[in-house]
Formats: sequence, C-alpha cells, structure tokens
Amino acid sequence: MKRRLLGVLLLVLSLSGLSCSRVDLAQALSITDVFTGWHFYGVVDGGLNKMVPSFTFRLTNVGDREIDRVQLLVSFWQDGADGEIDSKTINGIGADGLAPSASTEPILVRSDFGYTLEQPKEELFQHSSFRDFTVRVFARSSGRLIPLGEFPIERRIIPSPATSAPAQP
Repeated sequence: MKRRLLGVLLLVLSLSGLSCSRVDLAQALSITDVFTGWHFYGVVDGGLNKMVPSFTFRLTNVGDREIDRVQLLVSFWQDGADGEIDSKTINGIGADGLAPSASTEPILVRSDFGYTLEQPKEELFQHSSFRDFTVRVFARSSGRLIPLGEFPIERRIIPSPATSAPAQP
C-alpha cells in the first residue's frame, strides 16, 4: 500500500513539474523606454567633479505568461577595457509578477565608477581620458545569466532636479 501511494505521489509530482515549465526570459522580456546619460555624482576629493554613467529602463513582458522573481545583473563596460568596470545586481521583477503586455516601473541603475574632473562637468566629453561606456543587462534564471541587451551610454549630462527656493513669508 505504501509503495502504491509513493508511486502515485511521484507521478503527480512529475506531472505538476511539466505544467510549470520555465519561461524563456530571452524571448519573454524586452527592455524598453531606455534613457542613458551621465549623472553628476557630486564634488569629491577636494573639489573634483565626479560623473557616473546612468541607465534607466523598463522591463516589458512580451510573452504570453506571467513572469515573476527575476533578478538582473546590470554591467557597466568602458569601451576598450578588458572587463566590466562595475556591476549591480538588482531585483527586476518581484514575487507579485509581471503580466503579459505589462511593464515595470522605471528602473534606475548608476555605476559607482566614472570620471573625476578638475574641469566643469560640461567638459567631460572633451577630456583626454574620456571613453564611452556601454551597459549590458542579464537576467538570472536557474543560476544562468541570460543576455537581455546592450546599450551605449549617450554623451549627455542628465540635469539634476532643481532645488526649490524656500517659501517667502
């Protein structure tokens, strides 16, 4: 009796595994609404202007099944360098899931590494040591990294939000 019950239980578990096949994230996710540029990180090291690459995007479910629990690796590469300069592991889609045709809220990722200049930040792109950056995005699924896209960081300085003046009495 125990053997028969064990056999039925194994059969049910194996069949339930077939219905829960994994989503191919490379086919089901698309990176949309991309906005890149250079963010003014602030003044560091006694007066140097620090500029870092910035990448904003949305994930869109272009598949026909809900997707949940997707972790992303966002990797920053300096053109001509042998490897990545910086990377961030972030939560792309949580446990609530992302329905077909739906998109996430905008996701902002900035590198901790960039350029420090004595010159004004507006002169970043003319600096002799400046090289462009590229962002590569990967989804993590079953321990594997699946490439989702590669995006050049545009040569533009992202304006900082204006500080509002204090209210006058």
